[in-house]
Amino acid sequence: MASIDVAAYINRGRQAVKDGEFELADRYFHQVLAQFPSNEEALDGLESIEVERARRKSTPVGWWLKYLSGTLALLAGRTEPAYKSFKFIHRVKPDHAGAAFALARCAEKLNHAEEACELYQAVLKLKPTHQPALRACAETLVQLGEHERAAEMLQRLHALRPGDDKIEHRLRDVAALAYARVGVPEDLKARRRAMEKEKLDALDNEEFMEKLDKMLAAYKASPDNHGIGVDVAAHYISGGHLKQAEKVLGLILDKNPHFEPAQREQARLWRRTGDLEICLGLYKDLVRVHPEDAGLRDEYLEAEIAHMNELKNSGKLTPEQFRRLETLKVEREKTRIEVLEGVMRMHPERHLERAELGELLLKHGRLDEAITALQRLIHEPSWAGKGFFLLGQCFRARRDLPLAIQQYEKSLEFFKNKGYSHVPTPELKEAYYYLGLAREESGDKAGAREAYGAIYSYDINYRDVKKRYEGSA
Repeated sequence: MASIDVAAYINRGRQAVKDGEFELADRYFHQVLAQFPSNEEALDGLESIEVERARRKSTPVGWWLKYLSGTLALLAGRTEPAYKSFKFIHRVKPDHAGAAFALARCAEKLNHAEEACELYQAVLKLKPTHQPALRACAETLVQLGEHERAAEMLQRLHALRPGDDKIEHRLRDVAALAYARVGVPEDLKARRRAMEKEKLDALDNEEFMEKLDKMLAAYKASPDNHGIGVDVAAHYISGGHLKQAEKVLGLILDKNPHFEPAQREQARLWRRTGDLEICLGLYKDLVRVHPEDAGLRDEYLEAEIAHMNELKNSGKLTPEQFRRLETLKVEREKTRIEVLEGVMRMHPERHLERAELGELLLKHGRLDEAITALQRLIHEPSWAGKGFFLLGQCFRARRDLPLAIQQYEKSLEFFKNKGYSHVPTPELKEAYYYLGLAREESGDKAGAREAYGAIYSYDINYRDVKKRYEGSA
């Protein structure tokens, strides 16, 4: 089977969804999945068809029955099915605060703290005085180490419930944590230095502190060497000390506003702090000067996609911007491949980047290049499981099923040796699932049932494994 242009098929499918041509969209997405079964965009595309159909056929009674089903699953402790139900409901009705809040609760129970935090904030955009969301968002922010933002949420909650002692005590505790991170008043210099050192020692390891001390000493000796200053700021950012980084970069850019290394680091800092609009303005200026810099383009595209997703989550994304977002995602993936290929030339030992490169090449149908990149990954024991699994995906995409099955089986051996006890990990379940698909496609019905059974016995709701296992009897 000849490889298809994945990006083109995905874009055609999405356009067909917008035009209401659901059967045509379904064909496009399934053609992608026939060669790349794990393609997230095609799987999301199929879900978007169901969302659009549901949105067009939605009735108050039907919608509330779906909502009730998710609620009952959540109350029964069946968090994953509840999460799937509320995620679907949230996509159908993104402006319904109750559905967004329920989805956030599910995400939090599944330890998806960042997603939960974003969803709680989406609820608060719809209902700024939603007290359970304010409380839950504050606790999630504490979990993420965002103590100042958590204190702000609790202050808003305290203003709504001024007589609640529990809220007042929690606000005091979180404010103390935020205070410890920021420091103390200027006039208490000795105490401030002691607290700052204590804060850094608590947050960072000895290696981080030693490197920081050396960099600060070098910068103090050469205060006009802006390159050293930028390195100090970058080191602060790597440790999560954004206010210190902002201070260093501000001093440099005040003296030399056109110093590009400082501009780049400033753009990265604004990306971290969520100031996406000013971050994008700076990135656009830099990209105009250096259009050939793939790494810079990659950072810019990542920031613009993040900004578009914010608009999408708040319901402010126009149809034109939606099309722009889809184009940006494809462009970013192609740029990312270019960046990762450069990393591999310079640092062939960087296994995380090698795995990412292999996955992207596979996704874009560049199978020979993906196989070449991944074959080196299987020689590293800690990455061999992932490498064999991705090679299995490549060979299955090429319809070489015997070789794909062999790779999946090898990946299982490594995943089991990586801490497997009695419950399959997500990576083990995924390997068993695709082993089952490959055996099924090769006509080995009994072998497919065995692979599906390894998941079915522990997680009956995993993908469509219930249907496949019971159908192979």
